[in-house]
Amino acid sequence: ASATGLDIFMPAWAQAGGREKLTERLRSGDEKLFEEYRLGVETQTGWERILITDTPAPGGEALIGRSVADIARERGEESWRVAIDLLIEAGCQVSMCNFSMCQEDTDRVLAHPCCMIGTDAAIASAQGPLGRRKPHPRAYGTFPRFLSEYVRERQLVPLEEAIRRMTALPAETLGLKQRGRVQKGYWADLVLFRFEALEDRSRFGDPHHFPAGIEYVIVNGRPVIENGRHTGARPGRFLTREV
Repeated sequence: ASATGLDIFMPAWAQAGGREKLTERLRSGDEKLFEEYRLGVETQTGWERILITDTPAPGGEALIGRSVADIARERGEESWRVAIDLLIEAGCQVSMCNFSMCQEDTDRVLAHPCCMIGTDAAIASAQGPLGRRKPHPRAYGTFPRFLSEYVRERQLVPLEEAIRRMTALPAETLGLKQRGRVQKGYWADLVLFRFEALEDRSRFGDPHHFPAGIEYVIVNGRPVIENGRHTGARPGRFLTREV
């Protein structure tokens, strides 16, 4: 599944000027816009496959973790109309997960020698304001999922190559000097895990769970995870590309 905004299916012309302008266009009742949006969703995915993960609208917490189709059935309205209403109520700041990806395509990409592993998941936390959201499980389990499912269980990629694709290859590609290798003169960014015990425990609808099997994490030479527990240290820093 992918994760993005519910407005992603809006035509480009309607998004000109940003979310504020898009919201104005939706409020105006533009039937042409509504029809293009409906067709965009229904030809590319489907309302049953769109899961609401966050909305700042009043009463929005009751909608998080539910599909647009499910909400529409409850309201007795058409799904496209409900989606438009959700966008208007939240100023087009509704987040979603979209279950439209093909496993065969994913396997083909992951097996390609040029493939790197990473995630653009938003910051997540089980506590505080971020805890109300139900983000894509990748926020917690991208790397454990890749190692446990695609490397250990399905053996699409050898372990050593998988580690390189998560560390050295991205660092080299992005121009992050002295990162991504266990090597003299490099920053000490290390993860100690038990390969056979690795498990992604984050799930759609119940994402706020840390993975199993990661015993120690060292960032810039300082332990941040010891025996599976956070030490409270925050030695991370913003990294920039070096040419």
